[in-house]
Formats: sequence, C-alpha cells, structure tokens
Amino acid sequence: MLAAAIVSDVFAGGVGVIDRTISCPVPVVGGVNKLNFYARTNGAPTHVGGKTEPNPGALGVVVGQSYGALGVQLVGISSAKAGYIVNHSECVSAAAIQLGRAGLPSLGVFTAKGAGTTRECWIGSVATIRLHVTFGASGTPVAAELAVRSGQRRRPVAFVEWTPKRVSAFASASCHAASR
Repeated sequence: MLAAAIVSDVFAGGVGVIDRTISCPVPVVGGVNKLNFYARTNGAPTHVGGKTEPNPGALGVVVGQSYGALGVQLVGISSAKAGYIVNHSECVSAAAIQLGRAGLPSLGVFTAKGAGTTRECWIGSVATIRLHVTFGASGTPVAAELAVRSGQRRRPVAFVEWTPKRVSAFASASCHAASR
C-alpha cells in the first residue's frame, strides 16, 4: 500500500526515530469527508509461482478511497525495509498533536498473524496526523504510534500502537468497519 511515486520523507536505515505531524485535506467521497486507516501485524508468508513472498505488517492512512478507487496514501509504514512514507505533496507540516488514546474506545488488540483492523472515518475537511516510528538496526520499522485528529478543535479520531506482532487500535464513533 505504500506508493513510491509520492513525494515523501525517506529514512536511510539504521536505528533511529522519526516523528512527523502533518495537516492534510480530506476529500468528499460519497457525500462525506472520508479518511481510512488500517493496521495489521505481519502475516504468514504467501506462496506465488513457486516463490515465498513476505507479508509485512503495515499501518497507514488513506483518503479519497471508495469502492474501486485506491485513494491517496498520507502516511504509512510497513515492516519491510525502508517501509515508511509521509506525503508532503498532499499535506503540510503541522504542530505536533498528542500521542495517546485521548479517551477513544478500543477496537481491540490484535496479535494473530495478519490480524488487524481497517476503519472508515467520517470527519472534518482537514485531518491532523502524527506518526512516530522507531526503526531497528536493519532499518525496518519495529514500533509506531499513529494519532489522527480533525476539526478546528482537533478532536481525537483514531490512535494506534503498532509493532509487527501486535496492534492496539482505538477510534471514535465516527469510524466504522470500512466498506468495500
């Protein structure tokens, strides 16, 4: 799900931390401003054409997505090497927002291979997103936190704590299971 063509931050590898906050427009899709977020653990490898392919865990935010349309990736990470993106062609840097669940109800804790959640959130016309990622020695993301807020008062929309083996997700009532 990480689009290489997007102008983005890139992490060169090695142990380190990035912490970015961006403000992004949320387009109207089907009559509402719709933002989707997803989070999943590493899945079991897949076997295609006699080759074994990894199934990396991932975390991200997409807008403009509807049935049959891919949408625009705003932020994302993958447990694959150099798996990190912050979209600066659609978004601008913003003041940091708090990382934490901020009273949001839990969607669950996911630990099974390939487990996680995808949510569609109906929010204001602008989202503020903070992504805090820790990289391991191999240059792959080993932990991350994602916070999404929206509206003039920056009300909490979603918060996710992610590792390749564990996802804890929280979301407001404006978020529901993503439709296809």
